[in-house]
Amino acid sequence: MNKKNFIWNVIGSLVNSFTSLFYMIIVTRLNGVNDAGIFSFAFAFVCFAQVIGNYAGRSYQVTNNDKSITYSDFIYSRFLTCTLMFMFCLIFIFIKNYGSNKNMIIILLSLLKLVESIGDAYHGILQTEDKLYKVGISLFIKGIASVIFFLLIDFFTKKLYLACTSALLISIIITLLYDIRQSSKCNFRLQKFNKNNTKKILIGGFFVFIFTFLIQYILNASKYAIDNFLTDDYQTIFGIIIMPATLMALCSQFLVQPFLTTVTKIIEKNDRKSLTNLTIKICLLLFSFGLFALLLCYFIGIPILELIYGIKLNAYKFSLLTIIIGSIFYGITYIISTILIAMRKNLIQAIILAITSIFTYFLSDYLVRAKGIFGASLSYTITMSVLLLCFIICFIFFSKKLEKESE
Repeated sequence: MNKKNFIWNVIGSLVNSFTSLFYMIIVTRLNGVNDAGIFSFAFAFVCFAQVIGNYAGRSYQVTNNDKSITYSDFIYSRFLTCTLMFMFCLIFIFIKNYGSNKNMIIILLSLLKLVESIGDAYHGILQTEDKLYKVGISLFIKGIASVIFFLLIDFFTKKLYLACTSALLISIIITLLYDIRQSSKCNFRLQKFNKNNTKKILIGGFFVFIFTFLIQYILNASKYAIDNFLTDDYQTIFGIIIMPATLMALCSQFLVQPFLTTVTKIIEKNDRKSLTNLTIKICLLLFSFGLFALLLCYFIGIPILELIYGIKLNAYKFSLLTIIIGSIFYGITYIISTILIAMRKNLIQAIILAITSIFTYFLSDYLVRAKGIFGASLSYTITMSVLLLCFIICFIFFSKKLEKESE
């Protein structure tokens, strides 16, 4: 990856990752705790639903080696999966039967994520053509502009649905005027719909989709339990104290990505010792960062969050620390999972995630009903500890198998 691609990709990805944080701060400050709870849950749910829209994701598109499948096929398949995503959201709100305000927020945010998913397919074209910096620029502009307009509209109207509409319009404008136009400069023109190729993409990416779908559910299971048993203001509080955990997830991604090429070469050589040493090294780096974050949250975490969001959180200090511990577990799990993917050990991961999804469904419901916010935090951390233990066992087993193959 050239320097320009790398820098803009990091900038764009960071800005894109933190837009939800700024949205949450704005809504909590301007609209109050109840609306913030509605927004927090709605945003978490549509991000979960977006897994359907993205399906196998941009990585699957970029690494495609079937020359018969064209860029147009990926665009058409993305239109199809985004339609399914929106239908999923409509069915969900019909079943849950929320009030008109919450329904409207979910619909608007689902449309926002739908547009982002379609734009991501065009980003796949740019990345394949070694124009990743243009993807970074798009994410940067979209993130900054949407937050600014979201803030302005919400500040002057105090209407959350109008603020969400503004973010949606910004996304549509940038997708049309930048993403699609830039991809056309790569000699891309939308061709005739090919049913067989679209089917190939959907079948080929199904396993990755299931994998992503399950992990997203596991990460958000506590929020769904809060939505079932507690009020929207509790959703706000949990949404705030779980925000620092997203930093840990980002940190694990940034730590492991630069080593992927090295990991692949080590696996090709069946070098168990080097693979184990490198994995431990990356995990220890993440663990060290996690301990620092834990200490920081212990001493100044609650005062900083209170300053940012403008609400009292003293009663939730232990819940915050519990989540940070869980986020350390998840960060290490993500690193090990990425290495297992490089080893092409995907089926066992899907099985673990499927079983864990069932476990966390019952666990989160029970603990949230019994312990409220602390129960949600405890459920998150217990689930992540179970996942970590399972993935460590898998890594040890398959790394030993790798050693035997070298003999």
